[in-house]
Amino acid sequence: MIERMQIRLQKYFKEHTAYLIVYWSYVAITIIPILLVGYLFNVLPFVIISSILGNELIRYTYGFHQTDNIKCFFFTNCMLIIFGYISITIPTGWLFLIGLFCMRDVYLKAPIKLTMENKTREWHEDKITLILAFYMLISIVGLYFKLTIITNSVLASIILVDLTLFLNKRGRG
Repeated sequence: MIERMQIRLQKYFKEHTAYLIVYWSYVAITIIPILLVGYLFNVLPFVIISSILGNELIRYTYGFHQTDNIKCFFFTNCMLIIFGYISITIPTGWLFLIGLFCMRDVYLKAPIKLTMENKTREWHEDKITLILAFYMLISIVGLYFKLTIITNSVLASIILVDLTLFLNKRGRG
């Protein structure tokens, strides 16, 4: 369905613009229920930050994708709630060490598939490197100023993306 919408939009917009319109429309449609679930489970700030950052990184890495929207919705919500509680229970220092390992892992594995047509693997790798560097900067600043929710959300989003890459490599995507 999403591909068909993008093809229709390409009649009126450039390919990249059509992709962005479809991508952000899909994010908006899926993010509202995720925010509701985050609010109900009392992990809303975590869900907001990690959803945005995780979606941006997974956009270039092509991690695990479910076969339909309902499965994707439940998988995403379950992972965000689980990681929300993990980020509360695991000390930030440990989460930082795990996050560093996962950053390295994402850097080495990604992209599994090129997500932007007419873009090279190197272009994707450059985007992923830039995003990971930015996330590292946010994490370090968050650690320094003791912004635990922000730091843990950034690190958990990286860990979650690494998990999706692992699941995709194992043939479950």
